[in-house]
Amino acid sequence: MPSGPWPTGTRVEVVQDLQLSGAAAQYGRGMISDVTSVLMRDFATNMQARIEALDRGLDPAQIQGAAPASGFSVAFAALKMALGRVAARFFRPYRPAQ
Repeated sequence: MPSGPWPTGTRVEVVQDLQLSGAAAQYGRGMISDVTSVLMRDFATNMQARIEALDRGLDPAQIQGAAPASGFSVAFAALKMALGRVAARFFRPYRPAQ
């Protein structure tokens, strides 16, 4: 994972290797992608808060841990993403491939 200085901080790239089988795989690539996006967004938000707390001089023991991911909230956020994609297909102007 390359990382290093970035104009507004440090850029870190994360690589995921996700293997699914059975019922989870039947949800389809789109829903799994949405759930993964939600989890990575929440991870990045929590990590940023932790880094900022350390930058303010807080001791690592003083920093409150992130709340566990709620299955309902993750599913709801992924559903909102999926519905947004569907709505975009209906309400954005058609642009043929070039």
